[in-house]
Amino acid sequence: KYGGAPAMMMVRALRVLCLLLSLTAGQAAADAPAKKYELVTDHLPSVEELLQTLEMESLLDTFYNSGFTETFYVLRMKETDLRMYAREWEMSDDQLEKLRAAIKELTVEREVIEVVEDPLVTARKELRYGKVVVERSTASFEYLRAHFSNKSLPIGSLPIRLASPTDACTIGDSEEIASTVAITLRGNCSFVDKAGNLSAAQVAGIIVVNNSSEMFQMAAGYATGAAGAAGTGNGQLEEDTSHIPTHLPVVMVKDSASNVLLQATGAMNLRVHFLPLDCTAGGGGCVPLLPEEKEVVVEVRRALALLAPCWRLVAAGCWLLAAGCWLLAAGCWLLAAHGPVRKVDSGYLDIGGSRDMEFLTGTWASLLPLGELRLVKAAPFDGCSPLENAEAARGAIVVTKRGGCAFGDKVVYSQAAGAAAVVVADMTGAAIQRIGASAEQARGITIPGLMVSKATGDELIGRLDDGFDVAVTLATQPGMAAEWLELATTEWPEEKNDAAIVFRQLKAKNAGSLERLAWLKAELKRRYPGPAAKKDEFYGIRKRHLGEFGFDGPFQYRVLIANCVSFRLGGSGGSTMPKRVAKVLALSPHHKLAPTCAVLELLSCAAAWKGQGNCRRKLPCVVTR
Repeated sequence: KYGGAPAMMMVRALRVLCLLLSLTAGQAAADAPAKKYELVTDHLPSVEELLQTLEMESLLDTFYNSGFTETFYVLRMKETDLRMYAREWEMSDDQLEKLRAAIKELTVEREVIEVVEDPLVTARKELRYGKVVVERSTASFEYLRAHFSNKSLPIGSLPIRLASPTDACTIGDSEEIASTVAITLRGNCSFVDKAGNLSAAQVAGIIVVNNSSEMFQMAAGYATGAAGAAGTGNGQLEEDTSHIPTHLPVVMVKDSASNVLLQATGAMNLRVHFLPLDCTAGGGGCVPLLPEEKEVVVEVRRALALLAPCWRLVAAGCWLLAAGCWLLAAGCWLLAAHGPVRKVDSGYLDIGGSRDMEFLTGTWASLLPLGELRLVKAAPFDGCSPLENAEAARGAIVVTKRGGCAFGDKVVYSQAAGAAAVVVADMTGAAIQRIGASAEQARGITIPGLMVSKATGDELIGRLDDGFDVAVTLATQPGMAAEWLELATTEWPEEKNDAAIVFRQLKAKNAGSLERLAWLKAELKRRYPGPAAKKDEFYGIRKRHLGEFGFDGPFQYRVLIANCVSFRLGGSGGSTMPKRVAKVLALSPHHKLAPTCAVLELLSCAAAWKGQGNCRRKLPCVVTR
C-alpha cells in the first residue's frame, strides 16, 4: 500500500537538486565576465578595391566624403546606418544587396584575450634601485636604473660579457655579446651612444661601471663633461629622442663592482641577475617584490642549496614508484641548472667528494675560483708577513691560521704571492663567522678569503704536515653563514636540562651538517661538564703521550691506527693487531684500567711504527683482574 512513497520522495529530491544545480549554473554564467571580440582586419581590401569588386567605383568619392576611408569603418556599420546611407547616396536595391553581402563575407571576428599583468610585476617596473648579483660572487652591487632604460628588467639570470671596445663608443664584435648583459665602462661618449651601439649588437641588457664610488640615474644626454665627472648626472636631454633605445634595460653601478664584473666576463662564463628592491615596504630594509626573487636576496639559498630537500623528496618518490623517482631526479637537476643566481656567503671544501668541511666567505667582493686547486700551508703560518713560499703559493689556496694580524693583512700578503684564495683556520673552537677587511684593503683585494672551523683547520694542516698533496674544489652552498651565526649567538641557559632542549632544537635545524652537529656536541660538553669529563681526561692523556712520537692531530692519529693494524703479533695462532686495537678502543673510559691500558697499547704501537720499539713484545696492559 505504501511501497510507492519512498520512490516519490526520491523523485522530488532529485527535482529539487536539479533545480538548485540549474540556479547555480545560471548564477555562475551571469557572474562570468562577458567575452569580448574584435574585428580581424589583416585580410581587408582597401575601400577602392572593395568598390571595384562590387562595380561601384562611382561611389568612391561619396564614401570618402562621408568618412569611410577604411574598409574597417564600412564593416562596422549597423543595418539601420547602412539603409540610411544607401538612401543618402542614392544606391539602388541591387547595389545595397551587393554591399550587404560583401560586409557579411568580410566580417571575421576573434575573441579578445585580455592579459592581466601581475600587480607585483607592475610595481616592480617602478623600482629604480636594486642589486646586481653575480654568480659565485661573495658580494652584490647596488645599481640605479637609467632614466631612458626599459622599466621591465629581466627576471632570472643572463650570461655576462665585456663590451668590445670596453667604452662601447663604437660597434665592435656583436656576435660575442648578443643576447647577453654587456659590461661597459663610463666615459668617451654619451650614455645613449653606448646604449645605441650595444642595441645594434642585440644585447639583452647593459651595466655601466662608473669611474667613482658614486652612482646616479643616467640621462639621455652627454655626461662625460664636467657635470658628469662630478657625479651629478645632469646631462643635457636631447630634444630628438627617437634614437634612444628605450627597449633595453640599462643600469649604473659603482666602480667597486669593476673587479668582480671584469673577472666574471672572462673565461668563467658566469651569469648575472638584476634584483629590483623596494625600500618603502617598511622594516628598515629593501626587499624584492616577486616571490621567486625573494629567495635571491643576498645571504640566502642558491639553487644547489635547494637540492638537499629535493633529493630527500627523490628518495621518498623512489619508495613509491620507480618512474616517479626518475621524474623527481630530473626536476632536481633542472632546479640546479636554471635556479636563480645568488650571492655566495658559504660553501664547502670538496676533497674527494666530501662535504664535511664548511667555509664562510669574506665580506669583500670577489669570485670563488673554479676547478680543483692545490692547498699550500702559509710560511709563516700566521700569514702576517710576505710569504716565504711564494712560489709554491702561486695559483694555490693558501692555508693560514687565525691570529697575529688582521684578516685583511693575511689576504693581502697571499694575494701578493699570487694565491688564488686564502683559507683562515680558526684556532679557538668557536662558531665561525665571515671575515672582513678594511675599506682600503677591500678596494685592492681581488681573491676570496674563507674561514673554516678549528676541526677543519686541524684536518687540513694535519694532511699538509704529513706531506700529502691536497687538492680541493670550492663548492658553493649559500645560507650557512646565517646558520653559523645562530650557533654563535645562541644564549645557553644555566640549567643543563633546559640546555638539552636548546641543543635538540639546534640539532634539528643543523641535521644536514655533520660539522655543525659535531661542534654542537662539543659546545654542550664544554659548557656543561659531567661524567664525560673522565673520558676527556683519557683522551687528553692519549694525545699528550702520542705527541711524543709526533702524533699530535686527529689525522695523524687515524694514520697511526691504519698503520698499526698492519702489524702481526708473534706466537701461535698469529693474532692480529686489529683485534688488540679494537679491544683498546672498545674499553669504556670509565673502566678502571682504560687510561693505562689504552695509552700503553697505543704507545707500544707508535714506538714500533717509528722504529723505537718492538710491537711483538708482551704488553703490560693485559687485563688480569
